[in-house]
Order: sequence, then C-alpha cells, then structure tokens
Amino acid sequence: MNFRKTFEAPQVAETPTTSDLEAIRKYALRDVTAEDVFLGKMALANTAVDRSHERIPLPYLRRFAETLPGKPVMTGHDLGSLPVGRFYEADVIPRADGEHEIIARYYLPADSPLRKSVDLGIASGVSIQGRADSRTCSVCAKTYDRCPHDAGKEYDGQRCIAEWGGDVERYESVEGSFVATPCQYGAQALACSLPAGYVAKSAAPGGAQILDYGAADPAPQGADMELKEALEKITSLETEIAALKKSHEESEPLVAAGKEYLDFLKEEALTKAGAVSEADKAQTEAFLKSVETPNLTLIKTIHKAAWGRFNEKFPPAPMGQPREETQQTPAPFDPVAGSPFRRSA
Repeated sequence: MNFRKTFEAPQVAETPTTSDLEAIRKYALRDVTAEDVFLGKMALANTAVDRSHERIPLPYLRRFAETLPGKPVMTGHDLGSLPVGRFYEADVIPRADGEHEIIARYYLPADSPLRKSVDLGIASGVSIQGRADSRTCSVCAKTYDRCPHDAGKEYDGQRCIAEWGGDVERYESVEGSFVATPCQYGAQALACSLPAGYVAKSAAPGGAQILDYGAADPAPQGADMELKEALEKITSLETEIAALKKSHEESEPLVAAGKEYLDFLKEEALTKAGAVSEADKAQTEAFLKSVETPNLTLIKTIHKAAWGRFNEKFPPAPMGQPREETQQTPAPFDPVAGSPFRRSA
C-alpha cells in the first residue's frame, strides 16, 4: 500500500560542500558546481504519533531514509509532472523528545522559481509518499484495515493508534513533495491522478484511504467493506447452489431407479407374505408402513423375511428332481437371488 504524510518543515538553505556535490553528481549527466544548485534540508517524517493517530516505528522510518536518496522532490504529489528537485541524502536522527525523524537533503536548480518561495518560508509544508506493508491496531493487535476500531477513538480508556508494520523490505520512499498544508486536523496531502497502487493519505481522522501493496483498487473500508464481503458471500452461495443443482440433476435418474427398486421389493414382500397367509400379509404390510423414510436396508430385511417364510411353506424342489405336475406351484423369480425356482407343495 502507499501513503502520504505531511509535516511542517522549515526549509534551511545550505552552501554546497564537496561531499554534497559528489553525492549530487551521482544523479547528474554532467559535472555539477556549487553555482548550479540550491540545497535544502527538511524534516520529512518522524516516529511520533501524528495528528491522524498513526505512527511509523523506527525500523520503518530508517527504511524510508535508506530508500530516499535519488527519489524526486515534487510539488503536491503531482506524479504527472516533472520533478522540481531530487533527494541526495537522508539520515534518521534522535529528537529532544525521544522520537526520531528523517532529515532529508535535496537540491533544486539554482534558477528554480521554487527557490524564492523556500527562502521566504512560503513553501514550508512537506509530505512523504511511500510504499508500505500494513498497519496494526494498538487496541486489538489485528490488521488495522480489517479491524473494527477507528484510529483516534478510545476503547476502554485506550486510544486506538494505527501503527505501521509488517515486512520492512516492502517499505520504500516514493517521493517527497512541497504541499500547502502541514499535518494538522483536516489537512491532507493533495489528491492527484496517480498510477495503480498509489493513494492520497488524508491527515484527518477517518480520512485515510489505503491500498493493498501493489494493488490497483482501494481496499474497501467501513460500509464498503461490508458490501464487498456480502457480495463475495453471495457469489460463493451462488456457486454452491449451482454445484448442488448440477449434482441433483445428475442424481435424479439414480433417485428414480432407487425408488422404483424399493417399490418393487415392497410389492414382492407383500406377494410372498400373502401366499403364506392373510395374517402374514397384514403383518408384513404393517412393517412396511412403519418405515417412514426410504430405508433400503430395512426394506430388504422385511423382503428377505417374507421370502424365508414363503420358502418354509413352499420348499424348493431338490436339484434334479422331476417336477410333480399335479402339486406344482408356479416357478417364481427371486429378484434378490436372481434365479427362478420351481416349488412343490
């Protein structure tokens, strides 16, 4: 994700030293003299809790300082315009209040129209823009952009602070800009058209708009987050319903065949029980009616019992024995055993 932070930074003009010029020459296409450049120095970022109730811990501040040299000096974060200068050096130094800050050195062309505004203290507000990984909520220790707390509000006597964190290697300074308003309530880094992955960072509470690292679209927050989650849930349910519908359609022939087989077993059981006696048929019918839900195992048990009683009353003729035509019952087909039998009375 990318963000911007705006700070009050009195500009200090400096006379170029030999080391300054050597550092600047790394970025120039020709030799640079003291007469070619205007040097400035700014306090670009710090570790204190800012007015938007966020904090950049020291390791991440140092990472921003490490990646700042060579990055452009802009005005109003207008990345669609050419840079007005360039940073050539940055250090993290301790402050009297125990916090740390980045002191960044930059240069402008000696004839830059911005030079006079800096000299007169007109151009004094500055803002850093950088890539970051994530923020952590000081109240619940969860990722701030996905937790229910709001930076600046108190929860059980504890004020919520959104602290930058995550993988320090994913942090990088993108540019530093001169802006109109320092980081006070209601102030913000100027919005502008930015490439994918860049956002404006408002200094007003609740005004932050954060992007996932390298993402093209803002991560939803508040009501937008709830809507996004609801839409994702709807999509998930629609996919599940479609899968269930397809499964149902594929299983319909099997269901129909299963029902037909159960009805066949019931009919066969009643037929065999009726051949034994009316009382046996009534008892078998009562057993079948007691099966309230389709239960193949139970119905097969009732069917098998009916066949057993039928076989006791009408034993099968021994193998090879001639059929006695006068006392012969019809040769039924046993759907379970799968073979016909001839039975004698």
